[in-house]
Amino acid sequence: MLLRISLIVAILAGLGAVAVTQLKVSTGITDLITARDDYKTKMETSQTEVATQKKNLKNTNDKLTSASKLLFVVTNELATATQTASQQQKRADDLATTLEKVTNERNAAQTDLAGYNLLGVKPEQIKELMAKVKQTQQERDAFVGENEVLLRNNRKLQAELSNYLDPNAAVVMKAGLKGKVVAVDPKWNFVVLDIGAEQGALERGEMLVNRNGKLVAKIRITGVEAKRSIANVMPEWRWSDVMEGDQVLY
Repeated sequence: MLLRISLIVAILAGLGAVAVTQLKVSTGITDLITARDDYKTKMETSQTEVATQKKNLKNTNDKLTSASKLLFVVTNELATATQTASQQQKRADDLATTLEKVTNERNAAQTDLAGYNLLGVKPEQIKELMAKVKQTQQERDAFVGENEVLLRNNRKLQAELSNYLDPNAAVVMKAGLKGKVVAVDPKWNFVVLDIGAEQGALERGEMLVNRNGKLVAKIRITGVEAKRSIANVMPEWRWSDVMEGDQVLY
């Protein structure tokens, strides 16, 4: 009898333990299901947010691309407008210059016409006067040329006379006479100049040779042609070798 009671008690205790364990397992399963559902909900929410962010990012990229294209178009239009404005400004400046020139010419013509009217000169007489002025200018130029020839001959005669009276006298040539050395013969110590009688060079005339602002030597002209001369380098006045391209000054 006691044994039966012990078995019953043990069975009841086992059933109680099983019930408690089943209750704990059931509670754990419920908690797991709840946690799973929460995780699933959060996961779905996260996926929705990610999808929304991707969509927003795509929209932003599309807007940025559109803005870049618009900026490129606007930049090109601005460059074109700037170039067009520059061309228009240049054209306006050219027109303003032309207008000023034409206005000045018109004013000068009106002034001349007013002067002719005061003098009582007719248009056909103006042409005649202009022809006379041109002829006078030509005669003047011819006179100046003849006068220059006479002056050169006079200087030449004076130099010959001075040489006759005093062989050591300095020859006076045209003031400001200058030229260049075009050839050098170091063996015979003479040079060729690009100036001659037409420029005012005279035999026995002395000139200084200059290179880059420094005195190189002194030369004495020994032969004169129309447009060139030959001169000897004076040994006592030689500081350096004379070279082609050196300047000669009187």
